[in-house]
Amino acid sequence: MTTYGHQDNPFPPDDPDYPCCPICGQECETIYKIDNEVVGCENCVTEDDFPSEDIFELDPWEQAAGA
Repeated sequence: MTTYGHQDNPFPPDDPDYPCCPICGQECETIYKIDNEVVGCENCVTEDDFPSEDIFELDPWEQAAGA
């Protein structure tokens, strides 16, 4: 079906395999928080980036289900 010169995609893209990091936008398996503030994922943050802070790991699947 065409609407104003735009053709609808009969095969929309699949959902991403993993949830995405709210900081870098990449698919990730772990999201890191410090004091209830998301600081990144395993792709964009290492524990060496915050040596004196307690970094908490979150399961992004649980975050996506709760959203």
